[in-house]
Amino acid sequence: MAIYYPIGKVSLPIRQLDELRPSLAVRVGVLGLGCTEMFTHFAAHLEGRYGVRAGFITFNLPRLVSALLDAGLENPIVCSSINPVGFQMNPSREACEETVDTQPFTPVALSILAAGAVAPQTAADDLGSHTKVRSAVFGASHQSPTHEQ
Repeated sequence: MAIYYPIGKVSLPIRQLDELRPSLAVRVGVLGLGCTEMFTHFAAHLEGRYGVRAGFITFNLPRLVSALLDAGLENPIVCSSINPVGFQMNPSREACEETVDTQPFTPVALSILAAGAVAPQTAADDLGSHTKVRSAVFGASHQSPTHEQ
């Protein structure tokens, strides 16, 4: 059974994960479909019901920040890859860094160690060059990426 969420003129089926075959990956790109009103509804719901600001995660920072600002969200919180080697920074490292440095949003850095390709001190120095970045999400599957070699 599918659950449908109406978005403007589009009705998207949302299936429970256990209904999907394990080998099938399904991703609905709200941004790619141009359904930016979902962002404003989501943000309004979280603020109204829980008194918190919405946060968004993306692999295309410039495009999402532009869409959120165009949708009328003020200073949105956006988590995206920010690292000195451009790992998962789309469409390019330069475009992402320009967005971080010039657009009115709250950036949260993700993939700061670029899957182990960047030493912690190098990552910290890179983050320090972006004065608006005050938060980072960090995760490691084992201890070695967290220590300088």
